[in-house]
Amino acid sequence: MIGVLWVAVLSGCGPDGDTGAVSTTSPPPDGDAETVEAVPAVSEPEPEPVVHPLQINEICASNRDVLVDEAGNSPDWFELRNPHDVTLEFGGFGLSDDTDDPFAWVLPDGELGPGEVLLALADGVEAPFKLAALGETLVVTGPDGREHDRVTWPRLYSDQSLGRSVE
Repeated sequence: MIGVLWVAVLSGCGPDGDTGAVSTTSPPPDGDAETVEAVPAVSEPEPEPVVHPLQINEICASNRDVLVDEAGNSPDWFELRNPHDVTLEFGGFGLSDDTDDPFAWVLPDGELGPGEVLLALADGVEAPFKLAALGETLVVTGPDGREHDRVTWPRLYSDQSLGRSVE
């Protein structure tokens, strides 16, 4: 004789609050209960948090006269832009010119309003890398490790920049 199988699915919670399966058997009248495999609990997936990507807006990999710092140096530079209509918190985002080391520079806590830009110096000090005028790749990685943006550029001449948006 076959027992009756009762399966309870409670929003992914098992009998002790775990997220395993729940099953019970009701023994037939003669007392011989069958062994029944547990059925996995069905639950709705957790929604992923919305992460608005930070965008590389413009790069200048061979700066000579476009931007001069307080010490009179002309470091390479790049702009990061918030292209969204919400304020973006950028703390924990990684920037790198080495795809094997996406967190070469981890941005400190801060925020950019809608459409705002952040100018970063690629001087080996502020950003711990410099940009190659002969061409390379710059990568933005979110705190969760997912790549959010990547720009690969060809050779850039002195004071030539490569940009995405007209401001």
